[in-house]
Formats: sequence, C-alpha cells, structure tokens
Amino acid sequence: MNRTLIERAKCMLFNCELQNDYWAEAMSTAAYLINRSPTHALSNMTPEEAWSGNIPDLSNLKIFGCKAMVHIPNEKRRKLDSKSCELIFVGYSETTKGYRFIEPKSKKAITSRDVVFLEDSIKRNIVPTSASERKVDNINESKKLLCHETNLKISENKNKLDLPLSEQQFEEPENKNIINISDTSSIYQ
Repeated sequence: MNRTLIERAKCMLFNCELQNDYWAEAMSTAAYLINRSPTHALSNMTPEEAWSGNIPDLSNLKIFGCKAMVHIPNEKRRKLDSKSCELIFVGYSETTKGYRFIEPKSKKAITSRDVVFLEDSIKRNIVPTSASERKVDNINESKKLLCHETNLKISENKNKLDLPLSEQQFEEPENKNIINISDTSSIYQ
C-alpha cells in the first residue's frame, strides 16, 4: 500500500508541476482517493463503504493542484480589498467539510469550503504509457528535429514538408512547394 500511495502522490505532483515540498499533502490526498475508489479485493466496494457501510459521495472530488478562487471572510479584509484570492488546491480537510489550499508565495495552508475551482487552469503532463505511444512520440520528435536541422517546415498534411524559399526554385512544377515523405520508417531506424 505504501508504494501505491507514493506512486500516486508522485504522479499528482508531476501532473500539476508542484514542488516536492507538497509531498505530505499529495500523500494525504492519494490516501483519500484510494479509500473512495473501488477495489477488486473488496468485490468492487470502496474501502470507505466497507468501513462505514455508506457509499462515499464523489461529487466533491477535484483535480489536485488546480487553481481555485477562495472567498476571504469579511473579518479578514477591508472595504476595498478583493473578496477572493487565488490559491492552489492540495486536498480535502480531515476535520471539516471543506478543502485544503496552499498560498503559493507564503506556502501557508488554508482550509475553506467557499471556493470556485478553476480545474481547466491546470496543464496536464501526459506521459506515454505504452511502447507504441513512446515510439510515436520518438518519431514525431525525430521529424521535428529533422525539419529543424534542414530548415524544412511540416505542412498541414503530416506526410509532407514545405521547402524553404531558397530551395523552391529547384522543384518541378507539379511539386512546387511540397516534398512527399510518406515512407519515413527508413529515416528513423
């Protein structure tokens, strides 16, 4: 179970590009999510359901590391101050019904339930999982490198390259601007 927690926490930190300083928050959130995820060992029940007998409410789940606009209570602001501040979501409160946030500059932890999540703000880092995805990524990177080194540009048709202006005069009229590179397998092996 420890390895599962660590791997999930590392993935969450990597995905939202947070520093390793937030590993404890990531581990806590990973445990929260595992306890609310169905498992084969419990006949597709969640650990939370097996423990309490209640099906967990998943409507409060949010993307770890996303930005959120957190309401600032009247007591903590003056008349002309902003009514909300932008924080980073790092987990779920263990004591109250709310969420945990980090203020990026001061690294101060805040718990609140008056919040608007900006889940689309997070840039997702997609890591290829299968060998075929890695091979496609390597081919695409090789194409980019080849084009960069030879001053060629990839056109909208992914199997063709645009020639630079200096080399267009040497092309035949029917292929004036485009070279066909449909068989690239021999280039990249």
